[in-house]
Amino acid sequence: MPVFDGVLNAGDMLYIPRGWWHEAAPLMGEPTFHLAIGAHTAKLVDYLVWIANEVLPMNQLGKR
Repeated sequence: MPVFDGVLNAGDMLYIPRGWWHEAAPLMGEPTFHLAIGAHTAKLVDYLVWIANEVLPMNQLGKR
């Protein structure tokens, strides 16, 4: 199991893959910033939900 036990300096970045357990600890008296960003690729069901919620209701409005 990979382990990183080090110090990151200002401007450094550490990538931790999704689902990996991690623990960040600040140095005594030093400020820290921890940011988690997630991204996912759209799947067919995402497009179908979008069509059902956005496109179909707009088409119904035009028929009245």
